[in-house]
Amino acid sequence: KGEAFPYLSLEAEQTHRTLSFKSGSTPVGRNELGGSSHVSDPIHAVFQRYGPETYVRSRGSNGTFRLGGDGDWLRLPDDRAILVQAGDHLRLGDVVCRLF
Repeated sequence: KGEAFPYLSLEAEQTHRTLSFKSGSTPVGRNELGGSSHVSDPIHAVFQRYGPETYVRSRGSNGTFRLGGDGDWLRLPDDRAILVQAGDHLRLGDVVCRLF
């Protein structure tokens, strides 16, 4: 039986590690993405799925950033649910990721 709603996946551009957000809440950090051990936060963000929508909550002290249309990285507010979608590029710690 298929999923009730399509789900998003995240790919780390440097390591090509992929995570799929099928469950309600998925913490993402250095261990999942393969980022630098010099980055202090083990959890950078939490992805939360509500029906067909997926949100990200920035949790790390280094921030979570989304690539804007003008090519600049915009810092997302800390601990606030921000809607994300396929095609978004995020930077979690020192790892650039693509949602698809």
